[in-house]
Amino acid sequence: MSFNRTPGKRSIIIGPGVPIVIDSVLSENHTSVVTYTRYPVESGRLGSDHAQVKPEELELTILVTDTPMQDGVTPFEGRHRAIYSQLKLWQTLKSPLIVVVGLRSYINMHIETLNPVKSPNDGKGIRINIKFVEVPVVELGLASLAASLLVDNSIVHTATEIVPIGIV
Repeated sequence: MSFNRTPGKRSIIIGPGVPIVIDSVLSENHTSVVTYTRYPVESGRLGSDHAQVKPEELELTILVTDTPMQDGVTPFEGRHRAIYSQLKLWQTLKSPLIVVVGLRSYINMHIETLNPVKSPNDGKGIRINIKFVEVPVVELGLASLAASLLVDNSIVHTATEIVPIGIV
């Protein structure tokens, strides 16, 4: 099995504590929905003046191993268990997260479901299915600005470049 890597790009999840660098994203599913009402606030096309944006959803299947495939990540025995434990803690605490993936960056995401699948062959890796749901927050300030900057493909996504902005 081979994994495609984009040089200089990393998929990461940022929350309280140490950011998680994902070894490989096996699948990404982005959901963004707008619902139109039949009651526009002004005259015009149906739904042109009154639309409700639903919270965004992101489903990832990630691979985490004790010997990471990303440059700059320190390998250690039990890394996959430590990362799963950190994700589970973030889910339990309902921590708002920033998720940076290949297509775009998301802020104020919460872990709705977390399903690990242990690797049967060597036991030193884990595949995790994660569903994130956005919890919109008013007045994001710097976090909103930083997230829009991360959408720019010329930016290398690393935790050291994100942390100084003041998000975490």
